[in-house]
Amino acid sequence: MTGRPGTGPAPAGPDLATGPGALSAPGRDHAAEGADLAEGADLGAEGADLGAEVTGLAAEVAGLAAEVAGLAAEVAGLAAEVAGLVRLARARGASLVNIGHGRSPGAIAAARAFAESWQAYGGAVGAVVSWPATAASWLRQARRLTTPVPDLWVIADDAPGWSAIAPRLLETGLWDPGRTIAFSALAHPGLPTLAGDAATEGLMVTRPDGTPAVYRDDRLLPLPLP
Repeated sequence: MTGRPGTGPAPAGPDLATGPGALSAPGRDHAAEGADLAEGADLGAEGADLGAEVTGLAAEVAGLAAEVAGLAAEVAGLAAEVAGLVRLARARGASLVNIGHGRSPGAIAAARAFAESWQAYGGAVGAVVSWPATAASWLRQARRLTTPVPDLWVIADDAPGWSAIAPRLLETGLWDPGRTIAFSALAHPGLPTLAGDAATEGLMVTRPDGTPAVYRDDRLLPLPLP
């Protein structure tokens, strides 16, 4: 039976593979290559991103390693200074020590480290006194640091901080710089000018490597190892 016009099957479209306008085999190959190249570009971009992340992580790890190395060096330096001061105190025959320190993190850590080490050697710690970098008067701290009067005083502070309280210690009439030892922050060539000759003559300090020195006639002179 013949259908009515317009009601039969729709004519088939052109075969893109074989009909007019079909891609030739080389064209299909080029298209595939283009798709592969696009995929490769995407993978390359992902690889570049991963590479950047890895580089960033490596930089962070290197930074952390540098921080750890710096902290290790600080700990080693502090240990050397503490050992040097303990040797000085023992060589002076001290038993009871009073410890004075500034309030910076470094000064606090140094004072604590010495106290722990000194007590581990069987020494006694009397007064432990801290003072601010600025104050109307440091007389109260000076009086506390000289009560009771110890065999030796141990100081952990920087030159400006120590220069503020040292004159007050002299005013007590009980403190003696010749019976005082200090961490390397006071191994400062300008200390006699800052604190005054009376507050530095005979004061002994340890250098960063733990070797001792003493102030004599406004000069910092090396001492033989005890």
